[in-house]
Amino acid sequence: MPHLEISSEVSMYYEIVSSEPNNPWLLLIHPFISNFSVIKDFAEQPVIKSMFNCILFEMRYHGRTRAPLSAKLDRHTFATDLAMGMQKLQLPPVHVIAGQANTSEVALALAAIFPEKVLSIFLCGLGPDLYSEATEAAFHECIQCIVFPADQEQWEEGMNELHYIHFHEDTNVAREDEMRVIDEWTDILIKRYSPRKASLITALGMVEMGRQPTPQAFLDSLTQPLFICHGAASTVMTEAESFERYLTYPNLDLRSKFESIPGAPLVLLPLYTPLLTEKYVAWIRPILEDRGQTDPQPSISDFTKSLNRLATLYDKPSIADRDPFESSSYHVIDENSYEDREMKLAGVKMAEKEAILLPGEEAPESWTDASQDEKTPWRFTKRFEAQM
Repeated sequence: MPHLEISSEVSMYYEIVSSEPNNPWLLLIHPFISNFSVIKDFAEQPVIKSMFNCILFEMRYHGRTRAPLSAKLDRHTFATDLAMGMQKLQLPPVHVIAGQANTSEVALALAAIFPEKVLSIFLCGLGPDLYSEATEAAFHECIQCIVFPADQEQWEEGMNELHYIHFHEDTNVAREDEMRVIDEWTDILIKRYSPRKASLITALGMVEMGRQPTPQAFLDSLTQPLFICHGAASTVMTEAESFERYLTYPNLDLRSKFESIPGAPLVLLPLYTPLLTEKYVAWIRPILEDRGQTDPQPSISDFTKSLNRLATLYDKPSIADRDPFESSSYHVIDENSYEDREMKLAGVKMAEKEAILLPGEEAPESWTDASQDEKTPWRFTKRFEAQM
């Protein structure tokens, strides 16, 4: 399996879906706590393959990418992993698609810290800059049930809450299709983020819930074309909040736009892949035509300058003193927050030793040669069938 040694700590799994050598490149960022297949299916659509060469990376704490557990991890770190991966592969500047609101934050950080690598940005959802107290509390309650469940029933209740946040109120998709995606998503959480591996989802949760306010310098720095498609039915990250966030970027390219999808939930991929593709292609074609046929040349970042740029964006000069060639240097977490995160991760690591065993958590991963029955020995949505 292809891996890139991103830094001394990170070995990143990647795949390339290629078409024509002179086609532009598209970076697809998979949602947190999801399967690589979500974005690979998007990349392998005939219309996308005919227009782009696609690069797909598996991020830290997902699947086949190897990285140590760290409390110093935020959206900028994930973005730097991607930038260093692209540089290792000597890729030209890329168009970017983020597959969910959580990794939209990574795409925006990539464009701000490494503007030379990003030509345009398409976001499948975008949440508020900072969550409300009610949203923070809802996420915290879910994570507590998933990380520290007393029994399987409590874990399932936590999963129900997560499903509500991500899929609730979808009025466009057949219920059986929604149930299939919920099963696929839950299967990933069982295998990779069960209570016995809860430190991984805790680290990812701290990235999502431990956000820092985005400084004005960051907002001002984005000048690329940006297109946001947001699920209008989401009651947790609302259409109004998403549009308000969009308006905070004052210097975007004039071809930027915001659209909502009526009746759609927060999570759009994979159930909305055809519609998103249609919208994306209609938007990106004129941008590609304006650029004309170009000979793709590698985009070479000076990582010392990139780290200095991050320090300047957040007005934290000490950031520039770190090692620019380690992606773990690219974070904006203050010392107090870091110590608090360290304590939480240590507590979760201790709890893992006594955690419950969930049915199916030791089943083979989706990319193995095991049979489908071996890979999916238990379906979460059976509990709904029993209630019907």
